[in-house]
Amino acid sequence: MKKRMAIIASNPGFGGCANINEAFHLHSTLYEPVEITAQPAPYNYGERARGNRLSITNFDDQETIKKILDDRETCLFIVDLSGLMVICHYLSVKQKKAFSHPYAIARGQANKDVDALIEELSRREVIFFWTGTQYLLNYDRVNEWVKRMGIKTTFAMPDLMRCDPKAKPLFQPHDYTPPLNGNKYVNFTITHSPGKKLDSKERLGNYWNEKGTEQIARVFDEITGNGIKTMILGGDFCVPHDVSILVKAKSHLFVDKITEHSAGVGKSGLESLALGVPVLCSMQHTRYEGRYAGIPVIDVRDEIELKENIMLLYGNKSLYKSRCEQTSEWAQIINYENTVKYLEQEMEW
Repeated sequence: MKKRMAIIASNPGFGGCANINEAFHLHSTLYEPVEITAQPAPYNYGERARGNRLSITNFDDQETIKKILDDRETCLFIVDLSGLMVICHYLSVKQKKAFSHPYAIARGQANKDVDALIEELSRREVIFFWTGTQYLLNYDRVNEWVKRMGIKTTFAMPDLMRCDPKAKPLFQPHDYTPPLNGNKYVNFTITHSPGKKLDSKERLGNYWNEKGTEQIARVFDEITGNGIKTMILGGDFCVPHDVSILVKAKSHLFVDKITEHSAGVGKSGLESLALGVPVLCSMQHTRYEGRYAGIPVIDVRDEIELKENIMLLYGNKSLYKSRCEQTSEWAQIINYENTVKYLEQEMEW
């Protein structure tokens, strides 16, 4: 009989929550997943696993969520600090008192709630998956929580493993079957996503440059034309998630991040890798080891290196073809089936 596992996040898109849910839904022989989020899906993530998706914002789901979390046999796979929004809501209903936002608790602004949170999770089978900025900003305090909870296993995106030396590496899984990268744009096309799909640069505010988009945009302006096309999938060219996937699949290259403070390939870059599209990204803070060693991301640190590598691949068809083949081969590591096998081997409750 399969063991029930609640995959908990702020929303289905955060940390690949819906992807993890869908992967276990399709391939696990040990776990029956149910996705519980604080907010509904922002995009059409995890469509094949929609039948086991719940949100605390949906009134009709609240009683079911309570029953699932009341069951001490349910193990909890919590995606980063934001996943604790669901746990804090559960405790608020259960104890009939208001709980602070987990970000405030992590910053030490709500110490009164720390003990209750630790007491609840120390009696549960819990795994954390570190994948967000709030963990990066507060990891010392959060790691101490994890120690007090007696949690045996944590996972982290490779760029966050420096914050939790005991964490095991985990990339968000992606599965595109059949491959979507067969038909490319006529012009050699390079795309980039700033990370927030709002409708204008002005509304994006500080997020516009979270991934070095200002620098990337300058390079794009320099190289566009003479057979080269560039696109930024956000700001003034905002598209739904499913459309962005098709755009990336038809592109020849994807630029993820080129900043010092936000290094390491993220969700958007992983989507491109899964599509067989070569990715350029700053990699200076990332530990790639074990199953993720040899990731074929092109490491660029500044505008000069970004432009040089794009033009090199544009001008050398055999090199570009080799890069595509390496990317497509490596992408099998992060598909759903192989990721579930890896997690089932490494998860210790």
